[in-house]
Parts: sequence; C-alpha cells; structure tokens
Amino acid sequence: MASYGYSATTEHVAEHQAFVEKVGEFARKYDEGNVALSIEVIDFLRAWLTAHILRSDKIMVKELLAKGAA
Repeated sequence: MASYGYSATTEHVAEHQAFVEKVGEFARKYDEGNVALSIEVIDFLRAWLTAHILRSDKIMVKELLAKGAA
C-alpha cells in the first residue's frame, strides 16, 4: 500500500490493527474460560467481512490497480 502511495494507508493499517486486537481479546476471553463466544465472534467476523473486505479492500484494490499495482 505504502509503496504505491495508497491514500488511506494509515487508516487501512489501523483497521487491520483493530482486527488483530479484537481477535486477541476473543482469545483472552476463551483462555479465561468463556467458551460462549461463538455468536459474538461470528457477528464480529460478519461485520469485518462486510465492512472491511467488501468495502475497504475493494476501494484499496481499485486505487492500487489504477496506480499500476499488479
């Protein structure tokens, strides 16, 4: 992203960092014995797929392709 000058690199990286932190939170809760996380995890992943992959990533790909990324 940065090497092609993607205009939203900082925001995009922050979205991924937030994803990693949330997954870490789920892992900690599970390790603490909270095994009833399945609906919360599914809802989170559904939202991530919808909001990030189907929107943010598509916007990024379009811009990077326009800038010559393969």
